[in-house]
Amino acid sequence: MAHFRATIKGSRGEASRLGNNEIRADVNGWNSGVTIQGSIGGITGCDYYLIYSSGGSNNPECGELIGTLRETGRGVVFEPAESEAR
Repeated sequence: MAHFRATIKGSRGEASRLGNNEIRADVNGWNSGVTIQGSIGGITGCDYYLIYSSGGSNNPECGELIGTLRETGRGVVFEPAESEAR
């Protein structure tokens, strides 16, 4: 059985994909979007997700880390990325 499962629904219906050690999802408009990369974390074996912005379909390589979602002993925690502007 796979560790990760991703689903997406659009005008052509729903689709899903499985991943054993990692999974990636890209959701794009023309000029903006997000990429989420899910993995099993190091020694703890907990799930964690890196969330990136993107330049959408017109510029998919353009983007930066928004934050990390990870499991902890107290539940799931979102940690915003450090920003140079702060």
